[in-house]
Amino acid sequence: MRYQGSSQHRLKSNYLRLPWLFSISVAMLMVLVFFHPSPFTHAAGPPSCVTVSATGSIWQNIPLVSPQAGTFTAEMDATPLAAGTDAGVGLSNGSQTTFAGLACVARFNTNGKIDVLNGGSYTAASTIPYSPNTTYHFRFVVNVPAHTYSVYVTPSGGNEQVVGVNYAFRTQQATVSSLNNWSLFSDIGSMQGCGFGAPCYTATAGGPWINNAFTSQSTAFTAEWDATPSAANIDAVMALSNGSQTDFPGFACLTRFNTLGKIEARDGADYRSASSISYTANTTYHFRLVVNVPSHTYSIYVTPAGGSEQVVGVNYAFRTEQSNVSALNNHGLIVDSTTGFARLCNFVISATDKWGITKLNPTISGGREWFSKWDNGQARTFTWGQDPYDPEFHGRGDGSYSIDGQGILKAFSTVPGSGIRMYVYDQNYQDTGYSPTLFKTWNNVEVTVYYMRVSDTGVAYAGMVAGAKIRHVPDSDLCGTRGYYGRFRHDGGIDFDKEIRHPTSAVPKSRETKPWSVLPSNVWIGYKYIIRDVDGGTHVKLELWRDLTNGANGGTWEKLHEYVDTGGWGTGLTPCASGVDPAQIMTGTNLSVFIRDDEVSDVRYKRWSIREIAPQ
Repeated sequence: MRYQGSSQHRLKSNYLRLPWLFSISVAMLMVLVFFHPSPFTHAAGPPSCVTVSATGSIWQNIPLVSPQAGTFTAEMDATPLAAGTDAGVGLSNGSQTTFAGLACVARFNTNGKIDVLNGGSYTAASTIPYSPNTTYHFRFVVNVPAHTYSVYVTPSGGNEQVVGVNYAFRTQQATVSSLNNWSLFSDIGSMQGCGFGAPCYTATAGGPWINNAFTSQSTAFTAEWDATPSAANIDAVMALSNGSQTDFPGFACLTRFNTLGKIEARDGADYRSASSISYTANTTYHFRLVVNVPSHTYSIYVTPAGGSEQVVGVNYAFRTEQSNVSALNNHGLIVDSTTGFARLCNFVISATDKWGITKLNPTISGGREWFSKWDNGQARTFTWGQDPYDPEFHGRGDGSYSIDGQGILKAFSTVPGSGIRMYVYDQNYQDTGYSPTLFKTWNNVEVTVYYMRVSDTGVAYAGMVAGAKIRHVPDSDLCGTRGYYGRFRHDGGIDFDKEIRHPTSAVPKSRETKPWSVLPSNVWIGYKYIIRDVDGGTHVKLELWRDLTNGANGGTWEKLHEYVDTGGWGTGLTPCASGVDPAQIMTGTNLSVFIRDDEVSDVRYKRWSIREIAPQ
C-alpha cells in the first residue's frame, strides 16, 4: 500500500509489490473472471430500475448525468423477463421513441441470443444465449468521435464475454457529436433495466491513479459520483486535484473505502470520519462533496444504496500539501491494496454555493457576492445597525436579530405592528450622500435564502419577501425607495410588487393559483429571487423559485412565477418627484438587497446569499 499520510487508524502496509505490468494483468483477470456484479444500483441520480414492455411502456429514456463527446464507458444491468423477447438498451442523443435515433444498441433477440447493432444490422462476435429472469451486466466502451463502440456482457454468476468490438454506430447516427441518454425498448416481451452508469471508470489493485479532467472550478462547487467497491476490506481512494496526479500529496480532497471496512475522508493531515460508516462489497455508494476552493475546505456526504445520506465530515481541510491550491479540475481513482477493484460512475460537477445549494445562474465574471456569516461560531444579538462580524449586513426596521453562530438567524418585531428589515449594502454608506460612483452597488442578482415561519399575526402581504434594484435607505428619499419585491406571502400567494414611492406600490403581479393555502409554519422553505435586466438592458425580468427539500443535494428548485416589466407598471400613480415617470422601468444598479417581514414574533433564516449574475 502506498503511503497516504496519517490516519486515525494508521493504515500502512509494507508488502512487496509485484512488477507493475504483472499486477495489472492479474488484477484485470480478477475483474473479468472472479467478479460477478450484482445489479449496479444507484444510491442517487437516475432511477435504479425501469421496465419496458410490448404491452405497456415500449420505450423508456433516462438522461446521462452529463453529455459525452469523447471516449467513455457506460454500464447497466438488464434482465429479460421472458424467452424470445425483442428488447434492448441503447445510447442516444436525446430521448428516443424510434430505433433510428439509437447510436449504440445491445439487445436480447427473438432467437434467444444477445447481439449488437453494427452500422445497419445486428450481429455478434460469438453466440451468447440468454435465459429469462437472469440479469446480464452490459459494458459499453464508446468512442464518439470515431463513431464506434464495443460491448461486453457478464451473465449473473458468469464471466464477461465479448459481444462486439469496434462496431459502427447506427447508420443514421454516423455523424452524431455527443451522446446523453439511455434508451430502453421492448416490442416483444418485456425487460427490466437497472443501475445505469455513465461515464464509468474502474481501478484495480496495484494499478496507477486513473485521472479524469473536468471543467476547472475556482469557487464553490459540488462533485457527485457513484462508487462500488468489489471487496469488504479494500483501500479505494477517490480524490479531487488540480491537474492529473500520480501520488497522494497531489490531491486536495480525498475520500476512501478503507481496509477496516469504513468510509472516511482526509482532513488536512489525517483521515477521519464524523461517524462510523461501514461499507459492504458490491454495494453502490453515492458520494457528494461540497467544495469551497477559496477557503480550502470541503464537506463529504455518502448515501448507501437504498439508504439515507450520512455525514462523513463537514468543513474538512484540503490535504496539507494543497492548502494553497487555487483551482480543482481533475478527479482521481486508485485501489491501494493488494486485491480488489473499485468502479466509479456518474461523476458530475454542479455549480453550488458555499453550503452546497445549487446556483441556477453562475456568478458573472468579476461579479459581487455576499454570503451570510451566521455560521462563524459567534453567537450575537443586535437591533439597529451593523452586524459586528459582517459590516455589510445591517439590521433595520423595528427588529431584534439573534444569530446562533451555527448558521441560523432568528428575528422578531420589537414594536407591536412593526416589521423586521435586514439589508446588505456597502458598509461605508451612512444613509446620506448616495452616489453609485461612491459606493458598492448590486445589479442583476440571484438571491437565495432558507426561511422558516414560526409565529406571527398573519399579515397577508408579509412573509418571505426580498427587495432588489432598490436603495430604500433612508425612507425619506422617496425616489430612493423605488424597487422590486418578490413575495412568498403569508396568505399562500406568490407575487411581485413594485414600489413607486414609499409606501405606495403598483398593483402586484400575482401568480394565478396559490402554491399553498397558507404559507406553512415550522418547515424550511428554500427561496430564490432572480432579478435582472433583459432585452439589451431595456426591461427587467423577475423570477421566484422554491425548494422544499431543505437543500438536499443542492435543492430541487421549481419556478413558481415570472414577470417582465416592459413598461406601464405603475402608470397613473403619484410619482416620487415631479417629472419622474411612476412606471419607470428600474434597470441598472442600486445600493441594497434586503429581506423584510411584518408583525412577527419568531421567524428564522439560514444560508442567505446574494450573487451578481449576467443580464439576458
